[in-house]
Amino acid sequence: MFNWLQPYIGGARCVDLFAGTGVLGLEAFSRGAAEVTLVENTPLAVQALRAALVKLEVPGAKAGVHLAETDALKWLQTRESLTLDIVFIDPPFSSRLETQAMTLLVDRNLVSEGGLVYIETSRNTPPFHPGLGWEILKDQSIGEVRMLLLKRNG
Repeated sequence: MFNWLQPYIGGARCVDLFAGTGVLGLEAFSRGAAEVTLVENTPLAVQALRAALVKLEVPGAKAGVHLAETDALKWLQTRESLTLDIVFIDPPFSSRLETQAMTLLVDRNLVSEGGLVYIETSRNTPPFHPGLGWEILKDQSIGEVRMLLLKRNG
């Protein structure tokens, strides 16, 4: 998946919604993203994220990594238009939270022109079609996981 994203990561403003372990956001940061926000509201996952940031010696806001301890959908409702370059959406499978998150991204115009949204769902989940101004760059399934990469066109 990061092979798909590598040309876009340098200097990008990223958010890892439903961050869990934070692996997607932290990998983006290690590959040159300017800013990464890890959004997670599960107390055990937040605790693990804090420990990982300490272990990895990521000092937080100065380094460009932010931990938002809140619900991902509520977090999206507070963002300004065109402020996200790469969005990772990897909610618990069968929660349908990816559809709700994508709807907020589109309706609130949060993704910059040329920005990307990476979605992981179960293999059987139909792909989200955000409508005009978006294209599906990649749609691939491996095992039980479907990976979808969307691009916002001007």
